[in-house]
Amino acid sequence: VGTETVPVSDHDPIEVTVRIPVDNPSDNDNTPAKKSAGESCTSDDECTNDACGRPMAGTDNLVCCPSGRNNLYAFYDYCTGMPGGTLCWSDAMCASGNCSGNWGGLRKGRCS
Repeated sequence: VGTETVPVSDHDPIEVTVRIPVDNPSDNDNTPAKKSAGESCTSDDECTNDACGRPMAGTDNLVCCPSGRNNLYAFYDYCTGMPGGTLCWSDAMCASGNCSGNWGGLRKGRCS
């Protein structure tokens, strides 16, 4: 906002207020909102908790991890803190710390 005196005639100048819009970067920010735990994602930076991974062994679906952490296994990110009964590859994936029947990561087991 600025003020400028503009002569209307040679005898009577008037004061005019001029409003000039200013670009506000936050008004034009098209960055999508971050996703909550359990929502579908494709990368860590899409999630509010910065953790995108497979919610269980045997799926290619990715979600923002409910535990807020993920772990790399065989070149894929898996959510950690998986509840009992969830298919898993390694102990690190399970909330209990035990992926029962996985034969040391050679086959899918279940979190106990």
